[in-house]
Amino acid sequence: MSKYPVMIPQHFPGGENLSAESLKTLNKKRKALLPKIIFSGIGILITAIVLTVIFSVVIGGGVGNILTAVTWIVFPIAVASEIGAMASGLKREYTKLGITQDQFGEAVRNIKSDTPAWGEKAEKQVSYRFNCRKCKKDSGWRSYTISSCDQDTLKTRCDEFMRQTGKKKNWFFKKNFYTLDRKCPQCGKLQPKHAPRWWTIIIFAAAGFVIPALIRVIIISASPSLNDYLNKNATVDGMITFGFWLAVIIFGVVRFVRGRSKKTAPEYTFEAIDE
Repeated sequence: MSKYPVMIPQHFPGGENLSAESLKTLNKKRKALLPKIIFSGIGILITAIVLTVIFSVVIGGGVGNILTAVTWIVFPIAVASEIGAMASGLKREYTKLGITQDQFGEAVRNIKSDTPAWGEKAEKQVSYRFNCRKCKKDSGWRSYTISSCDQDTLKTRCDEFMRQTGKKKNWFFKKNFYTLDRKCPQCGKLQPKHAPRWWTIIIFAAAGFVIPALIRVIIISASPSLNDYLNKNATVDGMITFGFWLAVIIFGVVRFVRGRSKKTAPEYTFEAIDE
């Protein structure tokens, strides 16, 4: 979901008299607040660094050190003041609309939970099923209800659900968004929450390098004769080590490819299906 989703009248307690048009400027300023804070903070930081160089190199001595210390004492105060000024600008904007600070805070919390302060929730049922990784049996159709504040935000949420489960391959779980039942009704096996990530291949490659090294350490301490044999037959030792490393990488790649195939992915639809 967007980091700064649009505020709508339903987010505000007592916001029945508000409209999407009246909130347009507020939404614009709220969305621009974080970038402004970041750029302002960077600007203040660069200024502090430049002043530090000037005080230390150009002025130098005790006076320069004192001025440098003062600069870095003032730095967080300047950042806090800038953030406060920007937040005050946002407060002035929603105060114009007759929105109190408590109402605005409640609206922000409602956005995060996608909950309306008034009116009925808009809901959409998604049906899904999967083939169990263990017993290979069909789970049968199951349902999950996606809810939001109104039809527009519900559509955005449904689109995001399909993006997460499809492109991102978060098949059964997305924190603070959805948690689908992934337990096989036949054998009880829990299905993976998501498809294998690309970086798991790197982990397997690293393991394929580290494990032989650990085994060699164990051999050196536990069996000097076997260690002498491997030292005398360096080619055999190298082939075994390389073969193990290659096998682990191949296993990681195969696991990644198979784990992300269409055959292992659950099926989703917004059509109502009898379970």
